[in-house]
Amino acid sequence: MASAEGVTVDTAAALRLMKAQFDPAASGDHLASTLQDLMNGRPTEIAHLNGAVAARAQSHGIEAPLNTLVTQLIGLLEATWPRRVTRLHPNTQ
Repeated sequence: MASAEGVTVDTAAALRLMKAQFDPAASGDHLASTLQDLMNGRPTEIAHLNGAVAARAQSHGIEAPLNTLVTQLIGLLEATWPRRVTRLHPNTQ
């Protein structure tokens, strides 16, 4: 999709950055902002991030099934979070 938007992506650099971000040794006890938003009853940014990617891809006739799925799943969590979570783990309160 990046090429359809005229964007050049350094795939190797992007993968290095993603691996570093998801390394438990680097993130420690950090809670992702999406989880923090859910825990605090706030809308997440997923519709503006993954949803936007899916919409832009669709405008180019490209499928973006993972971005669409993430958008739908997080939207479902946003809509049902208060009914799903009755108490938080003691270390997250």
